[in-house]
Amino acid sequence: MGADILLGGQWGDEGKAKIVDCLARRYDIVVRYQGGANAGHTVKWGAKTYIFHQIPSGVLSEHSVNVLGNGMVLDLEQLCGELDFLLNEGINVENRLKISTRAFMVMPYHKLLDEVNEGQSTQTKIGTTKRGIGPAYIDKVGRMGLRIGDLTDWKHFEQRLTQDIQNKKNLIETYYKKPFPYTLAEILEQLKAYFNRIAPYIVDTTYYLNHALTAGKQILLEGAQGVGLDLDCGTYPYVTSSTTISGGALSGSGIGPKWINNVFGIFKAYTTRVGEGALPTLLEETELLQMQQLGHEFGATTGRPRKCGWFDGVQARYAVMVSGMTALALTKIDILSAYDIIKVATHYEINGNRMTEFPVNHKDLACARPIYKEFQGWKEPIDKTTRKYEDLPAKARVFIDFLEQFLNCPITMISIGPERTALIERTSAPPINTHSIRP
Repeated sequence: MGADILLGGQWGDEGKAKIVDCLARRYDIVVRYQGGANAGHTVKWGAKTYIFHQIPSGVLSEHSVNVLGNGMVLDLEQLCGELDFLLNEGINVENRLKISTRAFMVMPYHKLLDEVNEGQSTQTKIGTTKRGIGPAYIDKVGRMGLRIGDLTDWKHFEQRLTQDIQNKKNLIETYYKKPFPYTLAEILEQLKAYFNRIAPYIVDTTYYLNHALTAGKQILLEGAQGVGLDLDCGTYPYVTSSTTISGGALSGSGIGPKWINNVFGIFKAYTTRVGEGALPTLLEETELLQMQQLGHEFGATTGRPRKCGWFDGVQARYAVMVSGMTALALTKIDILSAYDIIKVATHYEINGNRMTEFPVNHKDLACARPIYKEFQGWKEPIDKTTRKYEDLPAKARVFIDFLEQFLNCPITMISIGPERTALIERTSAPPINTHSIRP
């Protein structure tokens, strides 16, 4: 009985979806609790590859119910497209999908605002996906956003949308000097069609989840992006617009902390980042291109190549701390089989000072020089059918054991390939957290 949280420990793209897919069969409910269509969660199932942007990665587990929580901002056009895709693939979501009445909507003009904001030369370029996520969260915080539940009172919703469109039209045309290409009638027609499609799934998920917990159900809370992109604890201003650390799982689902058992952190065996923002362990160009190709490091949402670097232990230890991680999964260890020397950043040098703490200011991070501990590479392919930790190459185990000790958190899952079966579990999963905050 209770809930576990699973989230990315770096800057996103850690392989969360595969781990969720593997664990989902052990849970009754899987919940996405923040973000929106800016996420790209990839699951390889046999010969097929599935990419989910808003629907939880547990949807491939036939018995699990999948919930889009109140902390999300939903692009209904994208969501209906995902539902069509699942239907065409023969995956039935009837009675297995719940959409929160409290989740906010991403409107077409939010995407336009995202684009024109990013294009302003006088502003800091963030490297946004231009999916309208930031502007939708701005409206939420500004108490002018439109929620899924508003669609159930169409007359009142039309009045609010009319005012919102007028406000956004004035902003875009007057301040940004751009044409406003939308009409009220067009947006209402689109939203009516989307609402008719998703209406059977709309519920107050806060009560649904709490009733399920009281009834003894097991819930997995699936995060998007990663700790490094958290609005408060990440590399501000190069962050996303939601709370990606474990605390966001509570506010984004409406579940109280007494229900939480475990916090699973997902880390790549190296570090990647897409968009703007510093990456202290960034590889030189030749090595960068090699790792991008070996690891297929191109964004599932944008297709942009990811910046790649060695494992950043300073950042990872910070992520474990701020999210209270109780167990870790390490992914893409197989990619490192190509290297003679493998590095882990254990300290930074900033302005001549050796630092073990992750800096608050981005300008300090941008000038940080990583201090590495080096490991001998194992230079042999990892058998994708390996299921025992002891069968990994000895030098790979030395590397993993060091990370476990350095981060002071057990590594209980090791992904050795993209396939859902290519996973080593070192203990029974989900592991028992003897320091649970639940009474």
